[in-house]
Amino acid sequence: MPLGLYVAEITDSCGRTAQGNYEVKEKKLIPIKNQVNATCTTPTGIIRVTIPEGRKIVAAVIVAAPAAYTQPLPSDVSSFINATTGSLLVTDLPIGGYDVVVTDECGVVYNTPLPIHFELTAFQALTPDPPIVRPGCSASEGSIRLRSKNGALTSASITAAPAAFAQTLPFDVTSGITSGILYISDLPAGSYDFTVVDACGFTYVVPSNVSGYDPGVNNFEMHRNCGSFDVSLHDNSNIIGDSYWFQKLNPNTNVWEHPDTGTAYPEGTIPTADNSIALTNLSTLFNLTAVGTYRIIKIYQTFDGGNANCIQIYDSFTYTGSLDILSVFSLDCTGGGGQASVFLEVLGVPPYHFTITSPVAFDNFNSNIFTNLGTGLYVLKVEDSCGRIEFVNVNVGTLLPLVEANNPTPSELLLCGTPGQQTASFDLNTLKSSILANQPPDNYVVTYHLSQNECRH
Repeated sequence: MPLGLYVAEITDSCGRTAQGNYEVKEKKLIPIKNQVNATCTTPTGIIRVTIPEGRKIVAAVIVAAPAAYTQPLPSDVSSFINATTGSLLVTDLPIGGYDVVVTDECGVVYNTPLPIHFELTAFQALTPDPPIVRPGCSASEGSIRLRSKNGALTSASITAAPAAFAQTLPFDVTSGITSGILYISDLPAGSYDFTVVDACGFTYVVPSNVSGYDPGVNNFEMHRNCGSFDVSLHDNSNIIGDSYWFQKLNPNTNVWEHPDTGTAYPEGTIPTADNSIALTNLSTLFNLTAVGTYRIIKIYQTFDGGNANCIQIYDSFTYTGSLDILSVFSLDCTGGGGQASVFLEVLGVPPYHFTITSPVAFDNFNSNIFTNLGTGLYVLKVEDSCGRIEFVNVNVGTLLPLVEANNPTPSELLLCGTPGQQTASFDLNTLKSSILANQPPDNYVVTYHLSQNECRH
């Protein structure tokens, strides 16, 4: 249809008519141009022109060029047009300025307001890209990727490293170069100097600080509802995962599976949508109802001859769909005597309501610590916000303490003094592992007191 303004009239079967005006305009396309400047090994450059929307170039002419270009102007370069893609690619051009006019298959000539201009430049040495550092698959190791802007790396060595790096310096790592790029994995965390040589013969010393993997804490939250639960993911590590996957344990086979379909997950492999549910960081899975044990797997990338996958498995958790009394402990020092305090650990949907039902009725409201209890048997009751109720029988006199303080060995508390020595220094903080024994040290704060009475108060 020729360009211009048109008036259209339509009539329907009822004899009604309507008119509309529209204009047919030429859509102006802007050519896309790319260039490759001279390098240390190639003194000439390359120009490329394409037309958007798949429109093909059918003719191309260089109308201006530097003196080093030996072809007479205007120079027809239509032979450099790719017949399949319709793009223009002219190689082996001397450095300098070029003006190009192209014509597309619709007869549109691209020379207004100016021809397509290129300015090919001579080679200039460039400093290497800053190395990209990624944590490794363990907390103590990291990895790097390093490349040169001038050309492929040809050799590399580590010339400075932290004390944990066990090799003698300088240590040749040329074997870590893949396709001109240096990849090194399993590096102990710390500061490094990498000395590299590229294809242009330039030598660079590139410093880098390598970090190990910090998994973070509280990376997800399981929120219990009445009859269901939600899982919220918020990765707090020092590298966000490429993917996250949700799985359920089959208690009969002890195999992790897709929570809905039951398709087994091959341990140690990268999860897929067939055997796991994909999660997104900073998002929530709502209203999950099946009881069972669940876990989240995180996949993130390190460098090892290219990109490589690391697998982190978050701690598993169990949803029972009920109110559970997990444990009952005494909060008193062992053998302390007197009135007792009892700690009740429960898992359900808060808020909770705690009471004593026997031998006396006592409302403890929302506190899970019962105080001033004399020796004897008690029946404790807890109710959660879903109306679920659980009871537990407690013998105050036989309850285990929340923490057991063990005596350090005699050698840890004795020091052989010199003649006339009256005092000595002991660092009590070194005794924590002996006092806690097999109890998890991260769960406790150890303080020191002159007497048991001081401990209680």
